[in-house]
Amino acid sequence: MKTAFYYLLVGYAATATLACKSDKGQGLPPEEVIRQYQSFIDLNRFDDAKKLSTPAEQKRLDEEATLIAMLPADSTVLHTVFHKIQCREINNHLVVCDCLLEDEEAGEYEATFHLVKAHGTWLIDFPHFDEEEPVAPAAQPQSKPMALPQKL
Repeated sequence: MKTAFYYLLVGYAATATLACKSDKGQGLPPEEVIRQYQSFIDLNRFDDAKKLSTPAEQKRLDEEATLIAMLPADSTVLHTVFHKIQCREINNHLVVCDCLLEDEEAGEYEATFHLVKAHGTWLIDFPHFDEEEPVAPAAQPQSKPMALPQKL
């Protein structure tokens, strides 16, 4: 009886430990997801980058991988440095992060990353610009256009 209880307790502890380790990738903040994603892109590890991406971004990565495959291998590996990551929450499932980056090919540049939350995990998404800033509503049909100034 004691042996069965011991094995049950050890089994439960092992299961709990494995469950915690498998959740480690989930719940990372957007800034860390961006850093990991960019690191994979720098090393041309597109399959790993796709694991941190939505289906729309995965499709874009497939296209990028095809282009990179046509270039000499030694010219495609980069090291990107993040000088700034500033994220803003659009809603509970969308974050937009403005970044200042630098790499040896492009120098210093700005980039914007869109992340969506799916099943508790932030994923890099192909940017949807209409979600970031609301578009002004179209003019009502009854409104008159502004008149241009007249010459006197």
